[in-house]
Amino acid sequence: MPLDIADAQDSFLYGRAEFNKWADQFMVRWLLPDVLLFMEIAVNNAGMQGMLQNPEAVLKTDALVKKLTGKE
Repeated sequence: MPLDIADAQDSFLYGRAEFNKWADQFMVRWLLPDVLLFMEIAVNNAGMQGMLQNPEAVLKTDALVKKLTGKE
């Protein structure tokens, strides 16, 4: 069975889709430490005000952030 232009186009589009999927996964893994750091900073900055309003929620959030960042 000879190859034609449609086969080449399908192959290119499949390869491009696989590359885009890989690039998206790479960017998620690359940016994850920054996202976790920003989450920790936000929790720490909001801690005092939140402690006055809902101390249990702040403690649970802080424990979750420590677990996500590997500091627990």
